[in-house]
Amino acid sequence: MRVEFEDFETGWIQVYLSLKEKDIDALIEMLNALKSNPDSHFHIASDYQGDRGVGDMEISIQSEDQKDNMQISGLPILPNR
Repeated sequence: MRVEFEDFETGWIQVYLSLKEKDIDALIEMLNALKSNPDSHFHIASDYQGDRGVGDMEISIQSEDQKDNMQISGLPILPNR
């Protein structure tokens, strides 16, 4: 698994998450466990190697009183080959 980010120097960043097949399976398993136990959470954590980067991401169930500020978009449409 690899996480990188791009700093737009506008106050906004973009996070890139690249997963191996085994990481996808583990993430699905953790999301299903979270769905079954909504009071829980889990982390995607860095090895803290290198100068800087994303140190930790906590994944949890959004509460009803929290306003949305992101959405999931679809897969890209690839050009015809």
